[in-house]
Amino acid sequence: MSHHQHFALSRNAAAEILDEVAAWEEALKDHYAQYLAGAELDAAVDATSGRRLLD
Repeated sequence: MSHHQHFALSRNAAAEILDEVAAWEEALKDHYAQYLAGAELDAAVDATSGRRLLD
């Protein structure tokens, strides 16, 4: 959010985009689960977690 002006976005527009991207979390987990397992899957899920994005 601190870089919203760099991308010529209002704070509200940036928040909406972040919310949209965070909503992809389940779809990304399902996608990665098709190709990864164990620690690799855990790392991919953690890296794409909406929790990290929205904190």
